[in-house]
Parts: sequence; C-alpha cells; structure tokens
Amino acid sequence: MSHPEPGPGTQQGTGDRPKKRLDSTTWTYIIGILVAIAGIIVVVAVTSRSDPAKATAGDCVDQTGPNEVKVVACDDPKAEFRVLARVENQTETEADGTSCSQYRDQGLTSWFWQGEKGGTGYVLCLAKAAP
Repeated sequence: MSHPEPGPGTQQGTGDRPKKRLDSTTWTYIIGILVAIAGIIVVVAVTSRSDPAKATAGDCVDQTGPNEVKVVACDDPKAEFRVLARVENQTETEADGTSCSQYRDQGLTSWFWQGEKGGTGYVLCLAKAAP
C-alpha cells in the first residue's frame, strides 16, 4: 500500500505546531508592564519606610503636622526627634506622657500616639535629635 504524497501547503512532520515569536510591539508592552510593576514596588517600599508604624527605638522622625510624623534618616536635616522607645497597646489617654515617663532622664521631650480613637495603639517616646 502506498501513501499519497503531500500536496502543496501541507506540512510534513510530527504534528508539532510552528512556534510563534513575539513581535516588537508585544515585547514593548511586556517591558512596559514590568517597568510599571517595578515602579509601584519602589514607591511602596519608599513610602512604607517613612511610616511611623515601623519606627523603633533609635530611629529618627520629622514632625510633618500637628499629629503627624514620618521616619527619616538620623543624618537628615529634617530629623527633629530620636525615638527613645516604642510602647505598644496604649490608649490615647495613656499616651499623655505617663507611657514615656521612665525616659525623662534620657532627654524625653515629647511623644507621639498612633491608633484608633477609643482603642489602643502605640506611643513613640521622643527626644530632640542631635544636631
């Protein structure tokens, strides 16, 4: 028994489909999406680094508003305060200075409370940053 010869336009082989290559427009879109994702990651990383919720003893903060601070590098000219301690599970009422009273001999000058009204949060005990 003989097999017929394949005609024009018929593919011989194992039945594998030909591999498609991505064109330059598709690569441009892919690279654009990857750059956008990387940009978002950088913005989130930089923004969260200044979040006072991440502050710990030894960090420095800048007062950016009446009840707002952000973490900055201690050699930054904006560094107004150094964090002496962080006290967790404090109400806003407890944050009136009694939370930090044990740090008075270490230069305590102020404190910063962050939390939910009527609930608990944390207190940053602050001293003036060294010039």
